[in-house]
Amino acid sequence: MVVIETFVAKLRYDSVDFRIHSVTGLTRVRHQLFIAFDAIVFAIAVLIIVRLAAMSSVPNASALMKIGQLKKPYGIKGWLWVFSDTDDRTAIFDMKPWWMKTATGMKPLTVKAWREQGTGIVAQFEQIPDRNVAETMNGVTVWVEQNVLPETAEDEYYWSDLVSLRVMNEQDEYLGNITEMFETGAHDIMRVTANSDSLDNEERLIPWHKQTVIEVNMTEKTVLVAWPSDY
Repeated sequence: MVVIETFVAKLRYDSVDFRIHSVTGLTRVRHQLFIAFDAIVFAIAVLIIVRLAAMSSVPNASALMKIGQLKKPYGIKGWLWVFSDTDDRTAIFDMKPWWMKTATGMKPLTVKAWREQGTGIVAQFEQIPDRNVAETMNGVTVWVEQNVLPETAEDEYYWSDLVSLRVMNEQDEYLGNITEMFETGAHDIMRVTANSDSLDNEERLIPWHKQTVIEVNMTEKTVLVAWPSDY
């Protein structure tokens, strides 16, 4: 009888001890879960802060100016041909930081290395690790903030300043607005696109040189050209 009572007492003690250990273990697990949860919350908060900081550092599109464009891949290590809109084509690398225009907004583009290659320029970027990625970048435009651009001399203009200007000829005819500037090798060309208020519906490609461009009035947003409408 004493043996049985001793055995039952031991079972009760073991049961209590088990419950104590169970509760202690559960408390420890809960404590560890709380620590893990806090760590996750902290990590999410840091990620949000980093994202917000990145978003706030992206300049407004109206403060940017296009300075070039990425072209076809060069080699297998992510290099690309770069077309520069600047007169001195290598001056584009003095303008930093670069931004690239993507479907999801402006993204940073960091030059790792560049060199002149034949008659063109090639460059390698931190964001473009290999040729596979480079294949998707053909045609991406490159932009910088206007405040990093060098001052223009008198009678010098950035292409982006000319786009949207009204084009008038010496006959006081409104030919349309400049919608694009591009280079042909011989000289720059302005694409003048007609609209509902222009003289006719003709699109005109007018050379930009001193014999054609008579006056640029940035206050009036107009360009006076020696270009009769029947050219």
